[in-house]
Amino acid sequence: MNQEYKHEPKKSEIILTRLIGSTVLQKYYDDFIRELELDRYDVVLDYCAGAGQISSRAARKVTEGKLVYADVSSSWQAFASKKLSKCKVARKCLFHSFDRKLLIGQYDKIIMHFVIHDIDAKYRMAVINHMVMNLKKDGMIYIREPVDDVHGLKLYELINMIEATKVLTYDYVVRESFLIGKYADLRCRLRKEA
Repeated sequence: MNQEYKHEPKKSEIILTRLIGSTVLQKYYDDFIRELELDRYDVVLDYCAGAGQISSRAARKVTEGKLVYADVSSSWQAFASKKLSKCKVARKCLFHSFDRKLLIGQYDKIIMHFVIHDIDAKYRMAVINHMVMNLKKDGMIYIREPVDDVHGLKLYELINMIEATKVLTYDYVVRESFLIGKYADLRCRLRKEA
């Protein structure tokens, strides 16, 4: 089953994201990275990394590990590559299929920051399952998604997708920010085998 997905942002979206990400959202991104509790030896996947705001910060934490910043957009990938060009632990991955295997079972941490709501509903479950396939047994998937009435998913939709995997446990917290609205943070792990 090959599920193709491509998205190229408009030039205005790139400009706005770069401007906001490098100014008013810097503390937000720094705080997010702190919450991930990255270890310097971690192998990390930033799934749909966009402009590389999170990837560049994560790369500074995983100095002895590896960071893969993956995206479906060649425009975002090019921008993130410039941002991460001097980072020895980072490598890029441009993909257009949710079935592509990105180092199966090799990631300690998978970051999905404001990603799922932008994916067509018919592909969302495939993406979640794809992440499960790429997670080490003791790894964690960090999901941050908008869950307000105007933008994003409903919280129950997000939780239903995680539960539908039948292999993930999770905990979550819902927060609200003046800058980005209401969002949910989920930490997902593989269930312990009996």
